[in-house]
Amino acid sequence: LSLAGVAVFYANYIFTASMKAGGLQLFMTAVYGSMGFLALSLACYAFPVLSRCSMKCFAILRFSLELTVRHFPYTILMVIIVILSVTVMWYIPMTVFIVPAAGTVLFSFCMEKVLIRYTPESEKGKWYAE
Repeated sequence: LSLAGVAVFYANYIFTASMKAGGLQLFMTAVYGSMGFLALSLACYAFPVLSRCSMKCFAILRFSLELTVRHFPYTILMVIIVILSVTVMWYIPMTVFIVPAAGTVLFSFCMEKVLIRYTPESEKGKWYAE
């Protein structure tokens, strides 16, 4: 599903890039950039929420959207971490063995500060809440 979303996003981005320069091209680029940011930020929160909570799919997406808006500075930081990790791995292929681990550690520091606020008191002493 994620690959299909990336493929559709890329095809639409190529369509936008092929337009003549002008206001419509700028508008469409901003729209697709915003959609890409929203999709990436929802994915950043959806999988950790899925691992911690037992919710249905729509509830996970709704809670992820709420976290994206409520903790916007952390969201920007986590999206930057993901984009930088992917970019470094793209341009320096040998870092594929190191960068995912480093990116995940940095990502988890930010994510833990967000999710600990929504963890019940009985769960706060668990190994994943340290």
